[in-house]
Amino acid sequence: LLLIINGSADAISKVYEQFGPASMSDQFLFYIFVVAALLSGILTFVRHEKVGKADILFGALLGLPNFYAARITLKALEYIPASIFYPSCHVGTLMVVTLTGLLFFKEKLSKLQWAAVMLIFIAMILLNM
Repeated sequence: LLLIINGSADAISKVYEQFGPASMSDQFLFYIFVVAALLSGILTFVRHEKVGKADILFGALLGLPNFYAARITLKALEYIPASIFYPSCHVGTLMVVTLTGLLFFKEKLSKLQWAAVMLIFIAMILLNM
């Protein structure tokens, strides 16, 4: 489900970058975030979940960087082909999460996981050649 939602969001951003006016990117992002808020609100209502002050605070704290990440994505797609940007972005995220786990949480990787990290690193090099 996450793969479908994230892939759809990436596809919508690329379609907007390709066909939408650059001068209206803030409005585009505003409507995307409004739709996401409405869908979240409906889901919360249907599940009869309670929303507290902490939920709203953390939602805002996560939403703000998410908004700027979406703005940066739209700007980057003006200069970088999507076939390079999206794999680089997602693989870079995997690498940062892996390094964070290793350095800050002292996680131990198996041989198979180290092999996967090396393959990801090699793929990044080949992709950007």
